[in-house]
Amino acid sequence: MRTGLLSIFVFAALIAAMFGAGQPARAVSASNALPADTERAQTQALDPASLLNPDGTLDLTSNPHGVFDLRGWDVALDTLRGPILTPRASAAAAPEASVWTPLANDGLSYWVYALAVSGSDLYVGGEFTMTSDSGVTLNRIAKYSSGVWLPLANNGLNGPVRALAVSGSDVYVGGEFTKTADGTMTLNRIAKYDGSAWSALPNNGLNDTVRALAVSGSNVYVGGAFTKTADNGIVLNHIAKYNGSAWSALAKQGLDSYVFALAVSGSDLYVGGHFTQTADGTVKDLNFIARYSGGAWSAFANKGLNGEVYALAASGSDLYLGGIFTESGDGTKTLRRIAKYSSGVWSPFANGGLDHIVYAIAINGSEVYVGGDFMHTADGAVNLYYVAKYSGGAWSALPHDGLHDEVYALAVSGSDLYVGGRFTQTADLEVQNLNYVAKLPGLTPGPTAYVATFRSAGAQDGWVLESSETSNKGGTLNSAATTLRLGDNAARKQYRAVLSFNTASLPDDAVITKVTLKVKRQGVTGGGDPVNVFRGFLADVKKGRFGAPALQAGDFQAAANKTVGPRKPALAGGWYTLDLTGAKAFVNRLASNGGLTQIRLRFKLDDDNNRKANYLRLFSGNAPAASRPQLIVEYDVA
Repeated sequence: MRTGLLSIFVFAALIAAMFGAGQPARAVSASNALPADTERAQTQALDPASLLNPDGTLDLTSNPHGVFDLRGWDVALDTLRGPILTPRASAAAAPEASVWTPLANDGLSYWVYALAVSGSDLYVGGEFTMTSDSGVTLNRIAKYSSGVWLPLANNGLNGPVRALAVSGSDVYVGGEFTKTADGTMTLNRIAKYDGSAWSALPNNGLNDTVRALAVSGSNVYVGGAFTKTADNGIVLNHIAKYNGSAWSALAKQGLDSYVFALAVSGSDLYVGGHFTQTADGTVKDLNFIARYSGGAWSAFANKGLNGEVYALAASGSDLYLGGIFTESGDGTKTLRRIAKYSSGVWSPFANGGLDHIVYAIAINGSEVYVGGDFMHTADGAVNLYYVAKYSGGAWSALPHDGLHDEVYALAVSGSDLYVGGRFTQTADLEVQNLNYVAKLPGLTPGPTAYVATFRSAGAQDGWVLESSETSNKGGTLNSAATTLRLGDNAARKQYRAVLSFNTASLPDDAVITKVTLKVKRQGVTGGGDPVNVFRGFLADVKKGRFGAPALQAGDFQAAANKTVGPRKPALAGGWYTLDLTGAKAFVNRLASNGGLTQIRLRFKLDDDNNRKANYLRLFSGNAPAASRPQLIVEYDVA
């Protein structure tokens, strides 16, 4: 007879008799396999396998006391020998889900603040001095390669590492250190490591802590608490550019307070921190987040944010921000500790965001990984415990309910997520010995997103004025002016503008995912808001050129491949941003037609019939580089 619920209770009676009165052992059914916590503290659990005779009967000669757990066992009742146990056949094991994995030597001895991936190697920075098992001395920075911890030259560094960035085979390191750990090299808070040796940067480094690094081409941008180079030779004010040989300050003498985060997208540098304006006070309402492009600072929409930004991550033209903020600077947007900014518009995350500080963000395709000091979503509906994934508009906890303490750094390498912070184990306490750094395998590698920014060519762009009010044909034109015109003149003739971008450098196999046009307002003739008066922008997109490469009168009416609009974008930092993704099939990736993609801008309403000139002036391709029209193309490579 095979055991069922009845046989379990019969077995319980038999075992009780075997143990003797006053010393009961209880059989436990599969539906109630363990006693309540209060009972469990007083009762020892017994594994039947430890008391099993070769014939399946129980050996009770040692007079065991406690509770039998019969999960996974079949029980047959023999009237002579008593209960006979056999292991129950198991179903095929399901594939193991992603689990947190300790790194070698049980991790590190203290907190991790920074992570950076270089090929298959992971660079780790923080306050640790050795591995957790004391087996490898590291001193605040280390390389983790092929499952082995490797110290860097000169025994590492003498102070905490706060930031890491990879540029080719070089790793830039920032923090609070002043020398190598062996005292032989003075570095002063910023250094370059080429894989085998340290190099000091010019002017003896910097005069205070470095908190953020970002690489853009051959330039390295540096942010932090510093105000000058260490030799007091160059005033920098919390942010600087290093071009491989020399330091230079950014426009407006830098910023008025600390920088904590940097991110690069195309030709744009995004900066987050504690600042509210430029150091010279001329660009205001930056409020903890700013954009630096073409040598100029610009504010974000809605006057930025109301609190510090500690983390930035760019994915195409989307920027993800984390920190202590709870709303936009003007109070109109609720953005609790995390937000997305795209095309001049703020977007909140689901569930109202998060309940506490965000310190780190990493992108894997369409997935956003977030680390910090939070434990739940802002509405309390989802438990996340210091690290989480956001995908498809929803939050999800990572395995083992997350981690048991703060996360300061995240990095994605292929299908692995690396996490650094002050945790030592998972939130459910199931995985121990993580000790400040851990790996979560099993991510689905996302496509690599690329961003290319093109500026309109002054020799080929300009404005064209209609030959007469109703002709719908071009008349006079101007291709040399630094401004374009959209609207009408006193004779009710329409102005249109043609922009010209050489997009041939896009890969032939580029899969274009988003197209954005940005044009900067120079002023208005005739007053009012022409965008509203003339009912919004229309953009005619041409794969190739409307006529000849140079501007012609006929470009006014030449056929386009696709028209997008009307659009009425808000003016943000002096720029209008138009989403042209609907015309992405007509962005020229080839050298044919001069490699050009041309865009004709016009208003939906051709004229306002008031016999007064009223037009919007936009900077053209003949304007200074920072103000020229931009075509931003985001793409993956198949």
